[in-house]
Amino acid sequence: MSQPNVPKAPPSGGYKPDMRISATQTQEFGQTLVTGTRRYNDMVTSVRQGGFLSDADMELRRATYRAHYTAAPSTKPDYSADNAQEVSITGFPSATYINTIDTGNAEIRAWLNVNPVPAPPWALLKTSDIQFLQYEMAFGNQRITPLSRIVRMNVASGNGSKMVLHMSQLNPQCIGMALRPDDTKQWQAEGQAGIVSATTANFFHAFLGTDNGASSIWLVREHGRRLGITGIEKVVVLNAQNVAIHFTHT
Repeated sequence: MSQPNVPKAPPSGGYKPDMRISATQTQEFGQTLVTGTRRYNDMVTSVRQGGFLSDADMELRRATYRAHYTAAPSTKPDYSADNAQEVSITGFPSATYINTIDTGNAEIRAWLNVNPVPAPPWALLKTSDIQFLQYEMAFGNQRITPLSRIVRMNVASGNGSKMVLHMSQLNPQCIGMALRPDDTKQWQAEGQAGIVSATTANFFHAFLGTDNGASSIWLVREHGRRLGITGIEKVVVLNAQNVAIHFTHT
C-alpha cells in the first residue's frame, strides 16, 4: 500500500534569516555620512564667519510666527504627560510641531515635527525656528539659559532609526556612548558582503545627516548667538529611540 505524500518537516530550528549588515544598509549609511559631514563642516564655517541670523531677519521670522502659527499645550496623552507644547499652522492641518521645553535643564525634547504638504504660499519657518521661539518664549522676560541639548524623541522610523540600527550592529554597546566628531576608534562587524567598519566619528556625522539631525545644525548656524551655542559637542544614543545632541557654548 502506497504512503500518502506528506510534506517534509523543516530543518531543526526553522528558517534563520541573515541578520548581518547588508550592502543596502552600508550604502544608506554612507549617504547619511556624506550628508552629515557636509552639514557639520558648513555649520563650522558659518559660525566661524559669524553667519547667525541678523536682528532684521529674526524679526521677520518672529512676524511670520505671530501671523500664521498657534501654540497650545498638547492634548495627546504621550505628549501632555511631558508638558509638551503643540504648534500648528492655521489652514494647514498636516503641519504639527510638538516639543517640550525644559528650562531647568536647558533642554528641548523634540517629539514630533512635521512640515505641511503642500507648503504654504508664504516663507515657511524651519523646524529650528519654531524650536528656538518655543525655547525663548518659555523663559518669558527672563534671560534665557544657553541651550544644553536637544533630545530627538521617538527616533523610530526613517533614516534616523536606520542609522541607529546600523551603529548598534557594529557596536552592540553603543547605548549611552558619547559620539564625538574627532573620535577615530574603529568598529567592525561581518556583513553580508564582507567586513563592514566605521569610526565613532562616522557615527557622529552620520546622525547629523539624518532627518532627525538637521534642526540641531540650524539651531547653531542661525540661532547660536541668541542661544549661546557655537557648535555640537557630541551625540549620545540614550536608548533605541531617544538620541541627545549636546551643544558647545560661548
